[in-house]
Amino acid sequence: MAMKEVFLYASEAAVAGTGTSGVYKASDFLGAEANAAGTTQFFFKKSDGTKALGASDGGKATLQLTHTTDGHIEVMKAMAMLMNSPGGFKIVADEANSIFMACPNRPVDSAAITITEADVTV
Repeated sequence: MAMKEVFLYASEAAVAGTGTSGVYKASDFLGAEANAAGTTQFFFKKSDGTKALGASDGGKATLQLTHTTDGHIEVMKAMAMLMNSPGGFKIVADEANSIFMACPNRPVDSAAITITEADVTV
């Protein structure tokens, strides 16, 4: 039996104004990078399924999440759990409504990891 596709939704704070939102297919996931103390970027094929190398945007759609300092691993684990969950529509970040995916606590000190902002490039 074929698995149902997982769709990941993310939006910036002002979607109705100047913000951006996007829906990413989990099967289009390309990779992730921890960029700074409190940001992690997730890369996906563009919505038309292409990844044009050399394009000014790197040929990919990008979802950057701002989160608790040094919470990269927990944010990546949470995203992996969403991408591997039963199919359907999953909210990663809905900044306008302050809804963000839940992240596991940091095992070293049990500190809660929270996501506070999304930056969407489609």
